[in-house]
Amino acid sequence: MASRFTIKPTSNSPYIEFDPEIGSLTIVGQSHPEDPQEFYKELVDIVEEYCQNPKLHTKVIVDLEYMNTGTSRVIYNVFRKLETIVDGNCEVEVHWRYEDDDEDMLDAGQIFSELTKLKFIMIGVN
Repeated sequence: MASRFTIKPTSNSPYIEFDPEIGSLTIVGQSHPEDPQEFYKELVDIVEEYCQNPKLHTKVIVDLEYMNTGTSRVIYNVFRKLETIVDGNCEVEVHWRYEDDDEDMLDAGQIFSELTKLKFIMIGVN
């Protein structure tokens, strides 16, 4: 089974915690690393491994203040991997948090929701 995975935040990368034991992924902060593919590679690999033997319920919390286009592509890739377990009768619930006045992040969450079979809960915060 995939092991617990944590990345500490920096000025251009988010805090990430993935705990396969409880089926929990959290991404918080800003995400505009120079090379998003490289930065998120280990997370993508671990999520792929997790999808081989997932929990019945997986909770994803995304609370990004900002993400660049490269990050958006990688997060979509992670969602697509998680989408494969929904077909296997597992549930994936994405809590997409955004600032009340941040229409860009709200729109991003809505687009991901429309492009995947994952259950999205949009949470506006002030």
